[in-house]
Amino acid sequence: GSSRMFSITRVRGFTAIAMLLSTMRSLQSPRVFAVGGRRRAVGGLACFSVGLGARVACMAEAGGWTLGTLVDLSGQPVDSSSLADKQVALYFAGAWCPMCRGFTPSLNSYSKKHPEKHIILVSSDFSEEEYNSHRATMEASELAVPFNSEKQSELKQRFRVWGGRESGKFGLDRRSGLPTLVVIDPTSGAELKHLDAEAKGPDVLSEW
Repeated sequence: GSSRMFSITRVRGFTAIAMLLSTMRSLQSPRVFAVGGRRRAVGGLACFSVGLGARVACMAEAGGWTLGTLVDLSGQPVDSSSLADKQVALYFAGAWCPMCRGFTPSLNSYSKKHPEKHIILVSSDFSEEEYNSHRATMEASELAVPFNSEKQSELKQRFRVWGGRESGKFGLDRRSGLPTLVVIDPTSGAELKHLDAEAKGPDVLSEW
């Protein structure tokens, strides 16, 4: 694995120090790093409480995270950097999932009413033909992670969202099934909100 450099910023009298963490596995899920005290946050920034008075120090992950190349409805590549500083939600769904088929029309209507918000499909379809048919049911402005890509699997593991039919590949340790929306910072990959549409249905969109 590659070496990563983390820095801890001086907080209320704490001396700034640098720590080199070697042979660190690539980040597969949002996690918290704690040197001591109570952990506070997940994602690209990891914070922890230290010392008396619960002073907080934060470590910023070195190195970049990216959504990579996405595809539009016609299959053309889209550079995910175009989504920087925009509101983005990952949509975990599969065409074989009845609840997804019921939820997608509501999501499409929501997307039309909120063009400032961007939806990215993370597919749980089992063939490229199913994937393409699934894409055809979505709003034209919505993007997708390429079918059967490493990024597709990474995002499912990172946010612990996948379909029950995928448990043989990803296991049983998931937070929610399909459909689910995860609102993220498209630059850092940090999770901003978890919207469990499987449990709440279209009403969950009011939480975004």
